[in-house]
Amino acid sequence: MKTDVSCRTTSRHLIRGLAAVALCGAPIAAQQLWIVDAAAGPGSQFTSIQAAVDASQADDTVLVRSGSYAGFSIDGKGVRVIARDIVRVDGTVRIRNVPSRQTALLAGLQLRATGFPNSFSALSLVSNAGSVWVQSSMLDGADAGDTSLDGGAGAFVDASSAVHFTDCAVRGGKGGSVGGVLPITLGNGGRGIDVNESYVTLDACEVRGGSGGDQTSGGLIFAQGGEALSVRTATVDAQLCAFHGGAGGTTMFAPFGGQGGHGVYAIGDASIARTSMCTSIAGEPGMPLSSPGQAYAAYSGAQIVITAPLFQPEPLSAPSCAAVGESTTVSTGSLSQITPMIVFALISADPTVAFDPGLVGLLLDPSASALVVLGPSTSPTQDSFTWTIPALPAGTEAVTTWLQLGSFAPLNPGLLLLSGVRSLTLTQQS
Repeated sequence: MKTDVSCRTTSRHLIRGLAAVALCGAPIAAQQLWIVDAAAGPGSQFTSIQAAVDASQADDTVLVRSGSYAGFSIDGKGVRVIARDIVRVDGTVRIRNVPSRQTALLAGLQLRATGFPNSFSALSLVSNAGSVWVQSSMLDGADAGDTSLDGGAGAFVDASSAVHFTDCAVRGGKGGSVGGVLPITLGNGGRGIDVNESYVTLDACEVRGGSGGDQTSGGLIFAQGGEALSVRTATVDAQLCAFHGGAGGTTMFAPFGGQGGHGVYAIGDASIARTSMCTSIAGEPGMPLSSPGQAYAAYSGAQIVITAPLFQPEPLSAPSCAAVGESTTVSTGSLSQITPMIVFALISADPTVAFDPGLVGLLLDPSASALVVLGPSTSPTQDSFTWTIPALPAGTEAVTTWLQLGSFAPLNPGLLLLSGVRSLTLTQQS
């Protein structure tokens, strides 16, 4: 079902919610919009992302036009950095010290770590009391090349209270290979996502560990493939994700080689990894007589819990940003071929998302959300809603909302479909 909601009463409510004029009575602070353009195009203020971040205050939005940019850091404030088109960032992006009750957001970026000596992880998230969202982005850890170092992580998360990855592709880098006389050292593959002492959610992400370094000379030294997801003294909730351990490194002395990486790896009695509707594949061995990894590997009291959701989870397709006057579409799966369904939306200015034990899945905080009924579902495969972005309130240059679609069966109360959660930033200009 594709509905032009601009002419429907319920759609006016949806637009009003998305524009954040009022969400459950909570006022929305005006946000300033900074535009970055590597080519210094019309309407832009900066040619580098770092300069725009430095000029911004908490809750401001940095809108980045298409181009290639250097890595940058967000320190001590919740800032949104959102790609308007294809944006490539070469070098590590660091987010640290985001205060409680603030939110940092990255959306639509292609991050690639550049390697030794300063950029191994594509993304580093450290000591964040507030929330961090990473949406619709590609994160590639650095390949270690001709060094003895391990490959870089796609994302490194440490001491952060609420980190959310949604609709992302994350890859650890290949371990290093050093030839020459004995002894030689090989680098293991980088972890896809490395989580330490943090809480992380993953929704509709593909995560891969890096391959181990290959032996080019010397003795029997083997490099392991990287874990796709590593959980150490941390809690991770994942739904609709695919994990793939990295391949072990090869050697000159077949059939010996490095062990494959684990798909999901957890260690420590305070570690919990819960997966719902996910797949996990062990990394392949580097050579025939070496060992593959494990799809799920828990050690030292850690728990890996494979859950069955009480609802049918579906990815949510939505843009990361849209400007006033533009047409935009959000869509999710449908179950209307089974029974008549009523489609609804949860819309919130509060980015709180948590694992709901009753639903066995990820849920936007209902107590901080507006519930908008969109109408009946008639398509057997997909519900899609399109509207034109209205003017924002006076003095507001940008506003970010969080959106989750769902549908339920009036004749079968136990049947529920619930999409993932996405941020949508509305801007006065593009």
